[in-house]
Amino acid sequence: MEKLNQALSKARDFIQRLEDLPEDDESPVHPEIMFSIQGEGTVLLGGELAQGYRETVAKLREAAGKKLFSRHFIESEFRKAIFSGLDLQEKNKDVSFEVRLKTAIGELRETLSKLPKTWEVYCQVSGVASPDEPISFGVVHFVRFDEAERTTTYKWIAEGLTEALQESTQKYLGSLGGSGETVAVVVVQTSDARAAQEFALEKLRQTVDVLNFYSDMLETNWDYRVTLPGETSTDLRVTIVTTPNDRERYSFMPETVGAKFPLNLKEITSSDPNVSGIDIVQKLLSKQTLNEYEGRLLTAIQWAGKATVESRVEESFLYYAIALESLVMPRSAEADIGYRLRLFVPHLLQRIEPDKRKVEGDIRRLYNIRSAIVHQGKGDIADTDLRRLRRLTKYAILTMLTKEPFTTMTKHKDLEDWLQGQVLGIASAGE
Repeated sequence: MEKLNQALSKARDFIQRLEDLPEDDESPVHPEIMFSIQGEGTVLLGGELAQGYRETVAKLREAAGKKLFSRHFIESEFRKAIFSGLDLQEKNKDVSFEVRLKTAIGELRETLSKLPKTWEVYCQVSGVASPDEPISFGVVHFVRFDEAERTTTYKWIAEGLTEALQESTQKYLGSLGGSGETVAVVVVQTSDARAAQEFALEKLRQTVDVLNFYSDMLETNWDYRVTLPGETSTDLRVTIVTTPNDRERYSFMPETVGAKFPLNLKEITSSDPNVSGIDIVQKLLSKQTLNEYEGRLLTAIQWAGKATVESRVEESFLYYAIALESLVMPRSAEADIGYRLRLFVPHLLQRIEPDKRKVEGDIRRLYNIRSAIVHQGKGDIADTDLRRLRRLTKYAILTMLTKEPFTTMTKHKDLEDWLQGQVLGIASAGE
């Protein structure tokens, strides 16, 4: 409550500041922020006022709860308060500014204090085999959106809509599920619809990255890629290679780019949890708040998931490198991350790869390649180097996910203490 009081006080001061501007104060020629409400007027902000507006919106959203209210909703309500207080069209000129301002801030307080509601968010997903029965992964429920499901959904959405809106609703539902395609459903608790969409898509994005992380670790070992709308699709790429002078030699080189098969979720959920850590990952996805160690681990899994399905070799290489860095990134931005990786990874993987000197050498070489990609635009990456980095990254993640003493860690300092013990030759639990 104290945070909300402070944020509302800042909002009140900002509106007062606008009211106190001289009447002959000129509006900025090139405003940084401009907004209007039909019938209420237009506000143009630049310089310090624009910065003050941004800071106030950020303060309000932090106080009200970023997971409960979208930025769009907070801005919309704050703008209503601004127009109510200023009364630019003089609709309430008989009411003093002080009273208008008090009323506007009171209404803003009431809006931002509302209890969250339960929302169901539906989004299409590509690359997932349509399940016969709904299947859950973390907080995401995957369902087959066939004609029966579409008809049921249409009935409760279309009630009370005009004929034109009913027509567009049918069109959107057709786009959502296609002909029996997989749709993800996420249930969230927020205070406005846009926040529900943003939070649900954030959870879905995490889940998609995790599924992609495991997609090349299954027994079938096919080319899988789970994607959301607007991301890379599966296409047939055809190139013709010929000799331009005589045209005597030519070759057609067709190849499928992207996922070749839909991912069967049951194949992932039924994998050995002692090896894959799949149960632990699902718990992480289901948690409202992650501790420092869990957040670092899930971030690394997401980057490695992106790397797994990225078709451009150099980008895949970078994503794996970022995933590995995410696990051991020191607090100091000036620390030598390359040195940290050479120190950390050999100790972490000593059960799997006892030759620490070889692992250290591989990390040095691979990190030099990573630097060459970033700073020199290097694009000629050997498949063997990509596979080596993939192996080191995924085994590092799986070790920290499933093995003691890592499964009991809660903060980055726990990891630093473990590493120090390894360097000093102090055995840790589970060694």
